[in-house]
Amino acid sequence: MPGRGHDWLCNVVIAAGSWARTWYEHMLENERVRLTTEGKSAAEVNDAIKAFAQFYDLYLIQGQTPGHILTQHPQGKNLWYHAPDGQYGRPAAFYQQLQELNLGQVWQDVDAPVLVIRGSKDTIMSRADGKEIVNRVHPGKAHYVEVEGMTHGFNVEKKFHGEVVAIILNWAKERLATGK
Repeated sequence: MPGRGHDWLCNVVIAAGSWARTWYEHMLENERVRLTTEGKSAAEVNDAIKAFAQFYDLYLIQGQTPGHILTQHPQGKNLWYHAPDGQYGRPAAFYQQLQELNLGQVWQDVDAPVLVIRGSKDTIMSRADGKEIVNRVHPGKAHYVEVEGMTHGFNVEKKFHGEVVAIILNWAKERLATGK
């Protein structure tokens, strides 16, 4: 019978470099991290975040494309560094759908063992998100692991960090052994 003996695999969740808040909140934090990393002053970062808050409201919450927003608000053209119809190589609709998700509810409804993995050098998904996932999942069912030096792409010093596979497999084996 297909899947026999491996049913436990369907009853676990592995959240690797994941998030727990609205995409709007996530993007504002990403912009703050990016601008700070670029060496912008605190005042420049604050001004930019105010502008991004308005931009991302129109983009993610109101459902407009970046190009449409910039046509209506040309003063924002110096902020936007992606395509007029999307971001990070994906269409605007993709990120608008992420915004519509209620991840608080999704994570709250998870009633399975969860492994949350995050790299200490992940500048894309925050530690706060990983901890929020653990806090939302049913008590005692979530485990948080932060891998020292690992990035969002599972790299350490520009090489895939194969140890992350061992972490996942060992965690899964422990769940299988304990029946949890």
